[in-house]
Amino acid sequence: MQTVPQPLRRKPVLKAADSRYVSLFSDADNKSDITISDGHKGLLPKSTKLYEVGIDNLTLSMNGLSMLTPSATEPIILEILALRTYGGQNAGGLAQNLVVANWTAFPAGFRLGTQVATFGVARDYQLLDSDIFTTVAQFMDRLDTIAAKISETINAGFAAGAHFEFDPVLPFTVVPAEKHLEFRLHNSGRLQIRGSRTFWSYFCIHMPNAHYRSIFLGSYFNHNQNQRILSVNPRTGELFPTLGDARLAFAILAGAERALTKGWASLDLALNAQFEAQVSNNPALPASQAFGSTIFGLMLHGNLYSSLDERVCIEVGTSLPMTHSALIEDNKEKPDYSLGRFMFDSGLRINYSFGEESHEVHGPSTYELMNSEKRVMYHRLMPQEKVSVLRIQMYIRRRVYDVVKNLWTMRVDPLPTISTDWWHCRLHFRELHETAISQKQSPYQ
Repeated sequence: MQTVPQPLRRKPVLKAADSRYVSLFSDADNKSDITISDGHKGLLPKSTKLYEVGIDNLTLSMNGLSMLTPSATEPIILEILALRTYGGQNAGGLAQNLVVANWTAFPAGFRLGTQVATFGVARDYQLLDSDIFTTVAQFMDRLDTIAAKISETINAGFAAGAHFEFDPVLPFTVVPAEKHLEFRLHNSGRLQIRGSRTFWSYFCIHMPNAHYRSIFLGSYFNHNQNQRILSVNPRTGELFPTLGDARLAFAILAGAERALTKGWASLDLALNAQFEAQVSNNPALPASQAFGSTIFGLMLHGNLYSSLDERVCIEVGTSLPMTHSALIEDNKEKPDYSLGRFMFDSGLRINYSFGEESHEVHGPSTYELMNSEKRVMYHRLMPQEKVSVLRIQMYIRRRVYDVVKNLWTMRVDPLPTISTDWWHCRLHFRELHETAISQKQSPYQ
């Protein structure tokens, strides 16, 4: 059957959809406020309801963003405390030890350099979350500095006075100098604390914040127990129980906490005068130096590779009239007006062979979180006649620990920045076709 010829029809020429980019650079600030120079026309030639927007590129230099979430109440992650005693706990002072009023204020009175002199300042022996740690290497470097400081002090010798139960420590003259304290990060991510007999005889480790105890102790953390003191028997290397008053006795007097260091003989009868002479190197003998510098290691159970970095993602906020999207956070629905959410990857890699281990991290603090190799997520905009002002702001989503509820959750804060930080964000606006507008979907999807 012959086909009936149809009249020729000219196809209409479709006008190209509008597409435009806006690039923003910002230095030392987490936000950028823009006022369009041609304000009466605005950023877009048409109403915003005809457009959708997405982030085409996002690059940030984040020297001011620490792995750790700063605490509002207790910034000390870990510190070295003296096993300070009342009156040296000699025979004349033992009866007075039963009186709580004679006990020392805790922890202030046990800190080196404040109440216990000749040790410099307390800050030298403290690891604080107010410091900025962008990598695990920086975190371990600070621990190494603390360990080197206490080793230097012990090797130089110090006067015990009435602060310690044992005798003054005479200088250790062994070359090279002994390491009386050392922190090592095992390839499993667990922190190892290696202390000498002399170190454990005069000092202890204090972790006052339950937030960081949960990270260091891992599955052994119990928020119902007082696990803040780490102390080792300097004779056997056995860890004293971390719960209760195993090493120090605690009491509250007039709303303030006080503590008393228990006498060594009450914990181990073999920690006697002969043992005291050896760990104090007093008198100074090669055998005493070798005995006092004997190392006992303590391996904690938390995996720092998986729990120390609390940065979750970078979120980009905007003043653009975005349509509502749902955000489900810890089983609770919240409105979501973020233009983009980019998961944080520190680039940490661990190489391990027998006897050796190494850590690889993302060296520069510059991260390209969005580029042409990744899919752009576009958002529909609500009606607005013109866009004459625009704000883009960077936020950081972190993991935080609620000490009272013993619960990990998340918190969003403005991105911390310092003078050397910068960021770049490029927005892509593209016009919707009439069909997409009527169907309320993007023709590009």
